[in-house]
Amino acid sequence: MFSTFLSNEIRFMLVIEQDSSETNTPNFRTESGSIDWDKVRQFFEPDIVSHNEPLSHQYCTALTPKFHQFLKSFSTITPPNHLQWTNRLDLLNNVLSQRSCTLTNLLILTSIVEYSLGNLFLTQTGGITPPHLLRDLLMTDALTNLLGETTIFLLRVLLGSPNGINLRNLVWHGFPSEGEVSGLYRNFLVEMLNSIGGRLEELGFVVEFRSCLQESNLLVRKMNLPRFDVALLEEVVTSSSELQEIQRAGWLRSIALYKEGQFYCCVCMVLPQLEMFLRILYGGLYGRDFRAKIDEYYIIMDTIFEEFESVTEARNRMHDYFRIDLLEAMYDLLSAIKGPRLRDKLSHGELQSTDIDENVANGVLLLSYVILTNDSSFE
Repeated sequence: MFSTFLSNEIRFMLVIEQDSSETNTPNFRTESGSIDWDKVRQFFEPDIVSHNEPLSHQYCTALTPKFHQFLKSFSTITPPNHLQWTNRLDLLNNVLSQRSCTLTNLLILTSIVEYSLGNLFLTQTGGITPPHLLRDLLMTDALTNLLGETTIFLLRVLLGSPNGINLRNLVWHGFPSEGEVSGLYRNFLVEMLNSIGGRLEELGFVVEFRSCLQESNLLVRKMNLPRFDVALLEEVVTSSSELQEIQRAGWLRSIALYKEGQFYCCVCMVLPQLEMFLRILYGGLYGRDFRAKIDEYYIIMDTIFEEFESVTEARNRMHDYFRIDLLEAMYDLLSAIKGPRLRDKLSHGELQSTDIDENVANGVLLLSYVILTNDSSFE
């Protein structure tokens, strides 16, 4: 059993250690509680790298203690009132109500940040399609000219570089457990979204929202999945020896969200958990280290689903472990270009909360059950 899915280097950057001896955390708030950008700029001025310059791992590692110190000033959230520009108020209200765990909140927030910044880019450039990857989006002149180097710098260190904390990719690929992600990340991202919204209002900048009608509900229904009793999955998650212990809480939280009727949050939680389960299995079949590391690409879903390995052209051992129709069902749900592609659309913030209804969530939990149990009776 593993105690973490993070390499030591990544864990150092991600996990914010609470030091009770710290008493002089700088204050980066104005009297009204908003981010004081003058103080932030002064604090990071010697360290700021231009938006179009790469961030090295050595640089990000050296910056980590200072960045964590900065984040510790966000122990609370000032009630936000400039979030309309995100076009995701219902999801943000869920985050602010703290009904969900920190990991769920970060899945939602990182996707909203990416979607919203993409809308800013689209509007600022007069209709140019935003770069597909967040790291490329954060290196554009268009966003920097609108938001400033300091804002972009902070977002790059936290979200936009594989050599940095890389929070968005880590949570959406299922690597951190609940105890490894601090609520400070949640607080800072909410404050950042609110601060950007305030600046846009000052500028009179009207955001054009991208149309993201994806018909995911319809596409999932076309898969003709039978109705599933979620209690079966709960039983497996509670008792299965195949699950890593540090994953169990995340799975149980996903099921609890389903029971609470929070279907969007449920699916956001389940998909990274499922990907991590498959990654661990794939790593075991090939004797590969499946943890998140700085100097290697993650084992991703495309690698797990491909029938033949790209390098050796040998048959993928996952295709011998699972029945082909199970892999095809998972591929259709998660990766197929003409399929629902739920994980991609959710992680890029392209779906509204209403796009994920009970039918979609139930179908995802059914396929999760079948994969966890490798159920040969599934039709």
